[in-house]
Amino acid sequence: MELFEASRYAEALESFRELIISYPEGAYSADAYFWSGELYLVQQLFEDAREHYLVVVEKFIDHPRVADSLFKLGVLERALMNDQIANSYFSRVISEYPDTGAAELAKKSIEASNQKPN
Repeated sequence: MELFEASRYAEALESFRELIISYPEGAYSADAYFWSGELYLVQQLFEDAREHYLVVVEKFIDHPRVADSLFKLGVLERALMNDQIANSYFSRVISEYPDTGAAELAKKSIEASNQKPN
């Protein structure tokens, strides 16, 4: 996390990659995938970010990071101007993880997109 916060993205990504390779089913693998997605997202490397968030959603289905990963997939799609896909991710967060911070953010994101002028 220190490397992430210091904007040392390449080093942080390498650390997460090593953790994933060394412990693919380990307790922290889902977090490593999620934070790798975050690093790619802040660098606007959307395909890499998408790939890492999807691993969390598809491989670690019971992990607490799934709701956040779905929300971030919505954010990513919104950045790519794919509002319909973004809203489907946001709706999924709201319906499947209603009592999470990600659900609250997803509601606000949908509301904001509904208020945009066409």
